[in-house]
Amino acid sequence: MVSIDDDTVAVVPEQSGRRRLLWVALGIVAIAAIALVLTLTGRPGSGLVGSGSSLAAPLVQRAAVDFRNAANADDPQRADASGNDWVVDGSGIEYEAVGSLGGIVALTDGRASFALADYPLSAGELEQRDIAQFPLFIGALAVVTHQDVAGGDELRLDGEVLAAIYLGEITRWDDEAIAALNPDAELAATEIVPFHRGDGSGSTYGFTRYLADVSDEWGAGPGHGALVSWPAGVGTSADGSGGVVESVSSTPGAIGYVDVGQAERASLPVAAVGNGAGEYATPSAEAIETAIADTDWTTDDDYATPTVATGTTPGYPLTVAVYGMVKRDAGASLTRQALSFMAFLLDESDVAARDLGYVPLPEAGSVAVREYWAEQLGYA
Repeated sequence: MVSIDDDTVAVVPEQSGRRRLLWVALGIVAIAAIALVLTLTGRPGSGLVGSGSSLAAPLVQRAAVDFRNAANADDPQRADASGNDWVVDGSGIEYEAVGSLGGIVALTDGRASFALADYPLSAGELEQRDIAQFPLFIGALAVVTHQDVAGGDELRLDGEVLAAIYLGEITRWDDEAIAALNPDAELAATEIVPFHRGDGSGSTYGFTRYLADVSDEWGAGPGHGALVSWPAGVGTSADGSGGVVESVSSTPGAIGYVDVGQAERASLPVAAVGNGAGEYATPSAEAIETAIADTDWTTDDDYATPTVATGTTPGYPLTVAVYGMVKRDAGASLTRQALSFMAFLLDESDVAARDLGYVPLPEAGSVAVREYWAEQLGYA
């Protein structure tokens, strides 16, 4: 009989004490195991974590559901699996839309199993980060405004005018340079309020690459990249594509750049942009396909050279390729799962891509990417 005084801690018999110590030890081991899982996957309960481009996010999220459902249907033991069950052969799929640069960093650091970016890494960066990259599908950027054009006419803007706006040289919507591109439009004497991404963004890379292609002044100044030094005192940074959409939507006279799908969902006016043929194009599927019509999808530099031209070709000039990226250790389980999912994106997501405003790779592109996987990653 063990007596317990009200003012003391209960005394445990010796055998029970050993059991408690055992359970404490097991608990420590379990916590360590959970910590290891969190380190490898980035969050609890997830097996496959992707990260990167916000432009790509809607298609990735749709394809993840389709991929799960297809895997369940192919597995007789999972034929009756719940539609809310994200498990595919023991691995969930999550995608964090943190911007292209953020996704590349997460993949490099091991916090993601794959990344998506709207621009390619250089050969040196690929080697340094031990990453392979390849195009997966095609997207486009839209120049969006909070500026009505009288009569519902389509606002036309070319690269020289856009560069001048973001350099602070054109500050009003009724500027003569804009009026010259829109002779039949009634332009209000409204101040232009430019917005740009503040994070490392493939959208910024695509937009500034277009400006650098068509404007010598921009090319010699800010240049192009996922992060650029925007001219001091010109424009305001916004957090992610969602921040640009919100800022443009709520600010009269605003201008910005976001992916086509977000522009459509926000019902923002989209400008027609000048291309290399001297025409003005909006980001329709036809105009995007025209922009990639002459693309050579094979590679001898790990796709370090951008596969899509910008202001020098016909079609829609703000067309961008979305690149998949994985670690070169293709024997790793999560890397092979990531490639399996990307193969689904490449081969089985054409309808979803078009529904959401993207364009699938042409057959020549898909064949080239699969050959690259087999040669460089041993994946077929």
